[in-house]
Amino acid sequence: MPTTLRTRASHRRTVALTALAVAAAHAVVLGGWALQPAPPRPTDAGVLAAWTVPATADATPTQAPARARGTSAARAPATPAGAAPPAAATSPDPTMEPPEPPAPDAASPTEPSAPAEAVAAPPEPTVTASAAPPSDDRPASAAPATAETRPPTPWAIPPDVWPRSAELHYDVRAEMRGLGLGARATLQWQAEGPHYSATLTLGALWAQRSQRSAGDITPAGLRPAEYADQGKRTRTLRLTWASPHEPGQAQREDGRTLSPLPSGAQDRLSMFMQLGAWVTLLQPPPGARLVVPVVGLGEVQTWTFVAGEHETLELPVGTLRAVRVQRVVDGGRALGVTLWYAPAWGVLPVRVLLQETDGQRIDQSLQSGRLQSASP
Repeated sequence: MPTTLRTRASHRRTVALTALAVAAAHAVVLGGWALQPAPPRPTDAGVLAAWTVPATADATPTQAPARARGTSAARAPATPAGAAPPAAATSPDPTMEPPEPPAPDAASPTEPSAPAEAVAAPPEPTVTASAAPPSDDRPASAAPATAETRPPTPWAIPPDVWPRSAELHYDVRAEMRGLGLGARATLQWQAEGPHYSATLTLGALWAQRSQRSAGDITPAGLRPAEYADQGKRTRTLRLTWASPHEPGQAQREDGRTLSPLPSGAQDRLSMFMQLGAWVTLLQPPPGARLVVPVVGLGEVQTWTFVAGEHETLELPVGTLRAVRVQRVVDGGRALGVTLWYAPAWGVLPVRVLLQETDGQRIDQSLQSGRLQSASP
């Protein structure tokens, strides 16, 4: 075979493999496929999720405000039809309280100067959150000590946080094996009464993969009941809950059971919208952390996210102001996950960045979309 033909054939094979790698990377973060065997992580059925913030000067805490309607705030050029941006917060952290100043802790070698943290109330109004567990990438023994906190203030997610329907189209750029590759992704959301469904579909050349989450909308947020990852084969999780305040379990299509499933746990797709709801409602200040149990096809983990500054993003859909929320990863081979949420698009991320420790990355940016807000 002539050298030119061999070179072209080799390039086509490389592009094809890269396309499959794009789909596989989404499967890792959304499907929960383990990159390497991970030790079992402790789960706490009493921990739903908790924002923690660095200690500040005393401030009077307030109840989480109801979302105002018909605000006159200016919208970004990319505001979807029928969607109203959320009202500005009356307080930078309406449901958070600073703790009493802690005594110096010499037994915390990993973070000697870590600030004191205050634990916000969990999503369930009748449940008191305990101290946040360590992230899934840090052993329990290495978790920094936190100061004693005051009783949290209960809060719930208003129903109008969730849009009635939405369809977002993303431009996907991957950098793998020294090559750049483009793809497309579509996120579909539907809410009907107390139920929701969400589907994320990724297409790269002939390779296609989709993830689907369906379940209930509760005062605590999303309660997934079914999760499916579909590629060459379909893998599923069926989640069952005895009650809103008790642990549940997840069963795979092969009969394997993952339990206990902490109350408030999310699957790898519902997590994106649940995180967006907390960001929309609480508008956390930079440095605030969120701890949430996440169930994948392989195991239940505890993920920690930290809120960043508001940033101006130049996306295919236009210029947007968005808040960055990033997964805390401490070494190992855990996948880096960073999401951006813009007021005009509510609980749905406008950008998703996945990064491997070897430098490979997938950048998913909003290209176009439509969103129908909840009825007033």
